[in-house]
Amino acid sequence: MSLFDIFRKPAVPQAKPPTYPLGLRMKAGVEIDGLPFRLAADRLVFEPPLGAQFVERIGRIRLSEGATEIFRFYLTDDAFLQVIQSAGVVEAIGYFVFHETITPDNAAAFRAWTEPGSRIGAPMFALGDRSYERQWGEDPGRWSPPIAMDEVVFGADPSRPEFDLTHYAMLYARDADTPSGREHLLVSAEDYGPNEFCVVVSVGVPLTQADLRIT
Repeated sequence: MSLFDIFRKPAVPQAKPPTYPLGLRMKAGVEIDGLPFRLAADRLVFEPPLGAQFVERIGRIRLSEGATEIFRFYLTDDAFLQVIQSAGVVEAIGYFVFHETITPDNAAAFRAWTEPGSRIGAPMFALGDRSYERQWGEDPGRWSPPIAMDEVVFGADPSRPEFDLTHYAMLYARDADTPSGREHLLVSAEDYGPNEFCVVVSVGVPLTQADLRIT
């Protein structure tokens, strides 16, 4: 053993970067086959995707069941790709565009969005002249409580979250002229802390892996 070896500090093992479904990662390019959406653009609420977008932040939600996780890959064009994975198997993919953000005046006004009888959880949700039917909840004809989900959001440093929030969310859908035959509406009351909250309405469509090109 050399003198150099005696005084050399042992190497610190480097943490492995997290792995995400579909090969997605920070700064990954995401391109969606936009032709079907452009053909149906006048019948959709959201703008169809155009060209490549890039992952700027990654959100992770662990559901209470444990094996199921929701990943959100936030893209450059005010949109996100949502991937639901269970026990390592991708179960659903959705592309959403942020449609509207509402800022309640105070905490009481925010809570009013999640209480019994509120718009979030109603059997139907209207957006302009279009109506969407609730997809979550047991009784389709009655109000159902929003689903609470805690999300941790990461930026450039995968070991340190940038922020976290709690969603009180509900998914709605309507028949539409898209490849899947459906257009989704996701409405979420988002709680970032004691005095920071908003309500976000996002509109999008289900996708398959064949619809995506990831680079």
